[in-house]
Amino acid sequence: LSYLPLENLKVTDLDTAKALTATTSGAVATVPLEVPITNDKQSAHLRITGTLTDPSYTVENGDLVFSRTMKGLRNTVLLPAGWDVSEVSQSGTIGQYNGRAFVALINLNAENQYTVRIRARRAAASSDVRP
Repeated sequence: LSYLPLENLKVTDLDTAKALTATTSGAVATVPLEVPITNDKQSAHLRITGTLTDPSYTVENGDLVFSRTMKGLRNTVLLPAGWDVSEVSQSGTIGQYNGRAFVALINLNAENQYTVRIRARRAAASSDVRP
């Protein structure tokens, strides 16, 4: 995940529901599996979560804009408090989590990566909140 330096990295084995311990060396994180993969018919289903402090957020004409190349099947972008989603360049699900807007994206195009651009406006009730 060198392209995506996550803080508070958590890895969960979805087959066993057990948390796995990640070790990092520089920008490289490794996670030993409880049951090693020994042939090409085996697979591991992992959930990787963490926090990304990303300079991809900018402000354009008073709107918050997030633009980034994403990799993987599923990605979720949680916006700062006080912002509502007004535009998304990819198909996704828009919702609220702890009072903050999010966009959940699923890569259905079988591409290794895709670019997403999210535009948000200040929420009406939270006009004094800053990104």
